[in-house]
Amino acid sequence: MTRNIVVGYQKSIEDQFISNLVYTNNFLDILSHFVKVLTFPTRLEKMDLRKFEGLNIDYLLVDIKNFGLTQFILREKNRVNIPFIIILHTVYSWFIPLVFIIPLIRREDIILAPSQYAKNSFLKISSKLKVHVIPHCLDIRKIQKTISPNSKKRRAITFMGRLTKDKGIENLIDCMPKIISRVGDVRLNIIGPLSGGSIKNGSPKSIFVSRLERKIRKLKLTNNVFFRGLHLGLNKYKTLSKSDIFAYPTIYQGENIPMSILEALACNVPVIATNWAGNKELITEGENGYLVNVNFNKHGKIEVDRDQIVSLVVKMFQDKRLAFKMKKNASLSALEYDFHNIMPRLTRLLKRKTYVETNNNRWELLQNKNIMDFKDRYTKRILYFIYVFGLANTTYKVKDLKTIKTKIMRKISYELFTYLCSSTGFRAGRPVLVRRGRK
Repeated sequence: MTRNIVVGYQKSIEDQFISNLVYTNNFLDILSHFVKVLTFPTRLEKMDLRKFEGLNIDYLLVDIKNFGLTQFILREKNRVNIPFIIILHTVYSWFIPLVFIIPLIRREDIILAPSQYAKNSFLKISSKLKVHVIPHCLDIRKIQKTISPNSKKRRAITFMGRLTKDKGIENLIDCMPKIISRVGDVRLNIIGPLSGGSIKNGSPKSIFVSRLERKIRKLKLTNNVFFRGLHLGLNKYKTLSKSDIFAYPTIYQGENIPMSILEALACNVPVIATNWAGNKELITEGENGYLVNVNFNKHGKIEVDRDQIVSLVVKMFQDKRLAFKMKKNASLSALEYDFHNIMPRLTRLLKRKTYVETNNNRWELLQNKNIMDFKDRYTKRILYFIYVFGLANTTYKVKDLKTIKTKIMRKISYELFTYLCSSTGFRAGRPVLVRRGRK
């Protein structure tokens, strides 16, 4: 243990998002095995980084999703000399915040990417900053001691995650009639909060979940498709271990490396997932799962190859020798992500702290400057997008501590998407900018 290192974390008490609950809590719990972790609940409007200076905090784990730029701006405005740990949960969805955060990143800060895909995407925005790949990890050995072999006779497919359109659940439900017609009785278990993405377990149900329920009734799948609600802790792993296949046909543009896929592999369940974002870093074709093709159709919409999903599911159900091999390989591949193997890499990074740049990025040098004053920090390609989205003349303002206000991207260009996510494994149609700004 490296108990002489102290990491602080400010938790938003308004946070109700399931991915933060699952990932951040797991990360902090695992990190506490190696360093001392101090957690402080706070509201955005009451955030004050100065209170950490008297606590001998070595690093502060920042929360870009909940607090945006606030922590970075407050550090400069209040002259707080604490290095940040920045985790790139997603790059594409955070494009606008990252554009403004990059000039505020100090040399002693540690930028972590859970996947090589996330690292590559970030470096396409700014190639002058160092990014370390530290994959998501779990207590895999504990999970595998908890689960029991699947003793149920009924075949089962499981999905787990946020119940939103971009996670591809609708595609999965549409595939079920063909799967059932070819292999017989199959159950699809859908694990996730019925409210969509928050931790409120279906109170009320989201509009999307209600639409899925109508589709299930229309396709006469009420005896085959079941919403299991939100599962946490060991109950989640017990449910997963009773599955034959884990299906994850995501097309979420902010996807990185899904924790749910890693959890399924830990439970000895092979995976069928889209060839998307960091999925292919977890899946080895034909060994612990398969990757499904994704592409843009002629109308510019992202599509998943449903026929391929059906054929792969049928193949895995009919070939018992293949299924046995893949279950075994799933278990072995998950062990690579046991926290005993991953977290020492992070603690070695934390030990490297030797100095703090007390005169770096002072607030007097930052306030009221527009983003183009820092154009040397960005790649030439990203400077074009900064103009397209109308960000070039936006300034850092003294009074605006919550976030730097920018125009909302109602429609995001395929060109930016394919540029940042070019390693997703699919070929897009002709890139089209759906919104043009000042040049």
